[in-house]
Amino acid sequence: MSQDNPPSLPRLITEYYLKQLSVNHPLTAPRYWAENILVQGKALVMFDGFDEVPPSSRPLVSQWLSNQMREYGQSVFILTSRPAGYQHYTAQTPTIPLWVNKFTAAQQEEFIYKWYLCQEKCYRAEKQLRQAQKVAKQQSDHLIAALRERRDDLGYMAENPLLLNMLVTFHRFDPGKVLPRQRLSLYRNICKLQLDDRPRARGISMVLSFEASNALLQHLALRMVKNHRFKITREELHKFLLNQPIILQEGLDPSDWIQNMLSVSELLVEREPNEYEFSHASFQGFFAATQLAKVQYSGAIYDENTYLILKNWFSATWRETILLYVAQLPLKIMEPLLVKACKQRPEAVGLAIECIKEYPRADKLDREIHNKLQRLAQLTQKLKYRKLEHLLKAGKWREADQETRRLMVETVSKEEQQNLQSDDLRQFPCSDLQAIDQYWVTYSNSKWGFSVQKEIWQNCGAPKQYNRHWEKLGDRLGWRRQGKWLHYGDFDPKTSCRGELPRLPYGGIYVRLSYGKVAALMEAMDACKL
Repeated sequence: MSQDNPPSLPRLITEYYLKQLSVNHPLTAPRYWAENILVQGKALVMFDGFDEVPPSSRPLVSQWLSNQMREYGQSVFILTSRPAGYQHYTAQTPTIPLWVNKFTAAQQEEFIYKWYLCQEKCYRAEKQLRQAQKVAKQQSDHLIAALRERRDDLGYMAENPLLLNMLVTFHRFDPGKVLPRQRLSLYRNICKLQLDDRPRARGISMVLSFEASNALLQHLALRMVKNHRFKITREELHKFLLNQPIILQEGLDPSDWIQNMLSVSELLVEREPNEYEFSHASFQGFFAATQLAKVQYSGAIYDENTYLILKNWFSATWRETILLYVAQLPLKIMEPLLVKACKQRPEAVGLAIECIKEYPRADKLDREIHNKLQRLAQLTQKLKYRKLEHLLKAGKWREADQETRRLMVETVSKEEQQNLQSDDLRQFPCSDLQAIDQYWVTYSNSKWGFSVQKEIWQNCGAPKQYNRHWEKLGDRLGWRRQGKWLHYGDFDPKTSCRGELPRLPYGGIYVRLSYGKVAALMEAMDACKL
């Protein structure tokens, strides 16, 4: 797709994709078959993993994808990508963006029970279904109770389908063992389980020890991350392994180790013939981070690693590596690194805050470290709002409104293209809500801000649905004039009303039906005593 004369989509389907479906019995499509189903709108075409395209190739690949979507617009196209990679889609973007939501508590419980039931049914005859259901219920109830009891430290992991799957896998192998508190600890335990504990329990011999395979995976992951790659060919992997001392010392055929990783540990997968990748990008990030963290925290190699981290702070390929690397650093090393990163540009603060969340829980650390972490969190918070303060101080009100929305979306761990929902606003962190409001009130001389809007909202009957009170509020805030709701483009700071801004966090350019979001934020203001 990124070559000088890339093939058309019909040619790609017939000359490449169909041939991959069956090696022993190649499929031959009738002439113009692919072209016809695409033109007639009978095709569903999915391109999986745009974020796995090397950054240098993304502009050309995105242009090719958009051209094919435009050429065969009658058919349905689905493009998947991690959000950070999708930001580099430079051509005309697909029409409807969709995001994968976090698991709710009910969905977590349903997933856990069905996962356990599936496992128990696999190990029993069909006539033992009742026993399988009983065991699945017991095991799932035990894990669900543990998750409820430790919602503060396990809750965020249980919301993620991949991490929840890892938690259940860990729990099933050893139900009596305490569940890992942090993501870093979970990855360590799962890798030990896949490379050592489970094979041993099944009597499967591994061609290398846990320590040796772990080290190889770490070296491999770091090499791939440095090259901004998620995939490696069989030829490249063989060449890499033949240069590793442990392979040479053991006189091992690289193919045997690769097969071990594919069929036993399942930490490497072969989704395309003769092309390998880690089972999930986060595993690649974990192994690469662990390799980086082995280095002494001084000297040329450490300086080079620090340079790499800062240089790639905004790279989608490096995100998991950075998060899990920082989680392994001593606090005295982590603190200056995050400060340096945040000073690069305001957008760096989001990842820095995520790094602090990933760090081993502060309440389990000694008081001095706990206090340092709090100070670091306060510093990143201040840096986070540096751009907003600058815009407000300069009287750039529209730009400040846009930055307010961006900050609020980032704070609730959503992507910039996503909208804030009522629950996001209702549960918005008090410290952030107070900071945003203070900046607006201070630099607008009490003309704008959430607290100003709250006062007007209460005076207009505190509307929570579309009624005359909501219309009255719209009139008072300047969102509505002469019976018509105004477009955001009609905003003029010279003639604007008290309380008109911020506006974008409530729903973008139109706010006619944003009564629920306004009410939700006002509830948050009450809860935070603002």
